[in-house]
Amino acid sequence: GKYKVFIIDEVHMLSAAAFNAFLKTLEEPPSYVIFILATTEKHKILPTILSRCQVYDFARMTIQNTVDHLAYIAQKEGYTAETAALNLIAQKADGGMRDALSILDQMASYSNGQITYERTLENLNILDSEYYFRVTDMALKNDIPAAVLLLDEVIGRGFDPGHFIAGLASHMRNLLVAADPKTLPLLETSDEQRARFQAQAKQCPVRFIYSAIRLCNECDLNYRQSRNKRLQVELCLIEMAQLTEGADAPGSGRSPITILKPIFERLASGMGAQSSPQAAAAPQGAQQPAPVRPATAAAPTAAQPSPTVQTSRAPSRSINRVSIARPSLAPGKTAAAPQAEETVQAVVAPSVAPQDTQQEIDAETLSTCWRQYAASLPQEHKALATRMLGIAPRLLSGTSFAIEVPSDLVAQEFNKFKRSIEQSIAAQARISILSMTVNVQAPLEAATAISKTDIYQQMIADNPELELMRQAFDLVIV
Repeated sequence: GKYKVFIIDEVHMLSAAAFNAFLKTLEEPPSYVIFILATTEKHKILPTILSRCQVYDFARMTIQNTVDHLAYIAQKEGYTAETAALNLIAQKADGGMRDALSILDQMASYSNGQITYERTLENLNILDSEYYFRVTDMALKNDIPAAVLLLDEVIGRGFDPGHFIAGLASHMRNLLVAADPKTLPLLETSDEQRARFQAQAKQCPVRFIYSAIRLCNECDLNYRQSRNKRLQVELCLIEMAQLTEGADAPGSGRSPITILKPIFERLASGMGAQSSPQAAAAPQGAQQPAPVRPATAAAPTAAQPSPTVQTSRAPSRSINRVSIARPSLAPGKTAAAPQAEETVQAVVAPSVAPQDTQQEIDAETLSTCWRQYAASLPQEHKALATRMLGIAPRLLSGTSFAIEVPSDLVAQEFNKFKRSIEQSIAAQARISILSMTVNVQAPLEAATAISKTDIYQQMIADNPELELMRQAFDLVIV
């Protein structure tokens, strides 16, 4: 009763004029008045105001502090609460004790004072962290089908895929924190969960955690703009499940340098065994040629100039530098193969020993090999791969095919990779010779605007009596 307390919330939002008017009262306040200025941005308060105040900084409440206070309240009120359930409530409150107390009161009402972990998950609509531990184990085992099926289970329970990928990113961050004892105090969770994070972090390579966090972050950014949101999350899980494969290592850029690999067995392996009569006629003891990937180096053929090959340090890739020329193409004409003027990098297929008799390629095999070549292109040729997936090759004969491109510039780009495409598809189809022709589509004739007068003149030419009727009734063309 002796003091009057005035609390001004978010004082930093007051204007300069309001500060100046308040400054006089603050300098000489009545003896019975106490002003409490509350703000979350102390640096925005004028120094003249701040110098006349006693500053008390309130730190953010940690999850452990919130859990301890909730446990005290539950004991005082006669509730039975599991520690894991209180941890969920504290995480949901996100540092706000008032929100934590409100949630605790709701959970006590729903469960008749028996606050369990399962009921808290159900009532707060929180996805169980067990899913994130499971999907991480699946990614470490390269089990892509199981990861996709787990996502379907999560969606079937009514959770949004974007909510799942955001939680997975937080889980990967917690694994990164738990991997080093120095950063372990940053992990705000229960002792039981902390032990689980430490155990799983020991199984995860650090590079895997870095790349997984990067993939989840990119998926979260692209999720809002994607039309097929579920596919966006599935692709993220597929790439994540391929990070620990021994042949490829994650890169240091925005995404791993490895391309997206097929989930199931490559079609090329089965196709070579079914479509090759020589393979069927060969004895059982003979060795079959191994499946060939379409993106490795090839030796130059006798019909073409010998290119200069520079082998990179990577064990499974090499760079072939070919000198070509940029021909001037007329619309509708066939694009010629490049000559020797410009140095480019191309992906060339390996040379494969020809079969005893020449084989022919069919339209279905050509389309499959065409798509596989596009998928095998590295990240720096992603634009060409996108164009290839939008073009359907047209089979001309058993050893030749043609493609239609919209412009001379695109034709020049395909001619740079002409030899690589031919050798790659020929290697996959088990044929010795294959040629590709690049055609430029003829431009469409521009439509000319036709006036109403021209239309009427055409109508008169078809029916001359129409003009007589117009004159008789004194009509006007509108």
